[in-house]
Amino acid sequence: MAEYRRTSAEVAGSRRLAIGEYRFDGGAGQLWRGEEEIKLAPRASALLAALAERSMQVVTKQELIDRLWDGKAVGDDALTSCVQELRRALGDDPRSPRFVETRHRRGYRLLLPVAPDAPPSSAAEKSRLLPPSDKASIAVLPFENLGGEEEHEYFADGVAEDVLTALSRFPSLFVIARKSSFIYKGRAVGIRQVGRELGVRYVLEGSVRKAGQRVRITGQLIQAETEAHIWADRYDGDLGDVFALQDRITEAVAGAIAPSIRQAETERAQRKPPSSLDAYDLYLRAWALYCTMNREANDEARKLLERAIVLDPNHATAMLLLSLVWDCRISQGWAAAAELAVVATESRRYLQLAQQIDNHDPDVLTFQARAIAYVDGRHDEAIALIERALALNPNSASTCTVAGWIYVYAGQSEKAIAVLRRSMRLNPLDPADFHTWAPLANAFIQLGRDDEALDAARQATQRGPNYIASWRALSAILALTGRREEARAAMATLLRLAPTMSLTAMMSVPTRTEAARTRYFEGLRLAGMPE
Repeated sequence: MAEYRRTSAEVAGSRRLAIGEYRFDGGAGQLWRGEEEIKLAPRASALLAALAERSMQVVTKQELIDRLWDGKAVGDDALTSCVQELRRALGDDPRSPRFVETRHRRGYRLLLPVAPDAPPSSAAEKSRLLPPSDKASIAVLPFENLGGEEEHEYFADGVAEDVLTALSRFPSLFVIARKSSFIYKGRAVGIRQVGRELGVRYVLEGSVRKAGQRVRITGQLIQAETEAHIWADRYDGDLGDVFALQDRITEAVAGAIAPSIRQAETERAQRKPPSSLDAYDLYLRAWALYCTMNREANDEARKLLERAIVLDPNHATAMLLLSLVWDCRISQGWAAAAELAVVATESRRYLQLAQQIDNHDPDVLTFQARAIAYVDGRHDEAIALIERALALNPNSASTCTVAGWIYVYAGQSEKAIAVLRRSMRLNPLDPADFHTWAPLANAFIQLGRDDEALDAARQATQRGPNYIASWRALSAILALTGRREEARAAMATLLRLAPTMSLTAMMSVPTRTEAARTRYFEGLRLAGMPE
């Protein structure tokens, strides 16, 4: 049996495997049946890889949870959902399984032996190995050890591996596995070649240089096809606590790269002719329109997202954004009273569709938490969900921002300030950071830290002049600090953007707890918001 385990692991370590009538590429996370590629989510792909490593043997539930969720505490239901997804992809019947067998109270077993699959024999077949077009694809190359000391090689590799792991937690990114990207270690290879061979649009490379107990890490994100530099930065630290330094660098790099790629992808989609847009391109264009907080742009974003979902009915990210676009009609005050119920229903419908596709996706959890807090006022439940999303992807600036809003709604101001400042640290150049400054102003208002509230509210209105929440915060804090004339001018701007906004309308929804609304609403009333 020990000999069999070694052989099985060695076979599973091959890039392409034959499993019955299926071919599986564990490195790229892709599955085929004949000429047809079967859509497989990253976690379901990781599950299949784990079972293939010990095919025809039981892999315990805990082993699978530790591997698939990086040691995070999740319940059996999350693993069960992942197994169900894999079975659907394989067309497997759990009552009479051919591929994945459930061993009661123990775990799961892949019923078929695995064997190395033949390498692709033609350019057409090789092209099927490329990452899916509905995600931005990236390879993290081994970081170069510029000092040359062999004992510091581990640190350079550790930084690159940690960054790769952190990036893989972003559902919007397709991250090439370490086994594939680390084959370039010690080789002088051009970025274009890496892009072609791994089928990625972006490549992250970096270096480590040590001087005494100080170390400098540099990183640069490059667009493979053009070799244009998208992002670059450097980090200095002390090797006294090497693991804390690795964690700090990983947080900074992963937090900066994901939004940098989204910006680059959005610009790429804007340059494409309308006739060649796929679902992912339509989503990116809609995102840019949504961020303007303009009513006409919002209507156009809705149309683009509806087209995207027709092209790809499983595009959960597009569904999440479409839910937000519909919700924006309420939060921005564009929907008339008679439309509110319809708009809320449409927003909830698209959120539920996204949940049906992947209810363990941290982005899905994030917007589910937002809806529960904003629409239903179920703050404890919303906080539990958003903290679960943060545990799954702690380096997502957008999740941190939504968490900040939820803490504001619940009146937990100190927690809101901490997580919003983390969002700004993760994405300091965010062009839509008014989404973060506005809740920060609200949190300061709740705490009576009026100078900080005023500064944050001014930042929010300057950076997002169409964002209603920014003007509400500015109107309230100006009035609360005795600047009544300025407060009324800010309120006039708010009412020009949202003519139907009123205190009665705001108080009719349970978004904020009593503690969260008291001082804020007092400021809005003093500023002249209609009753």
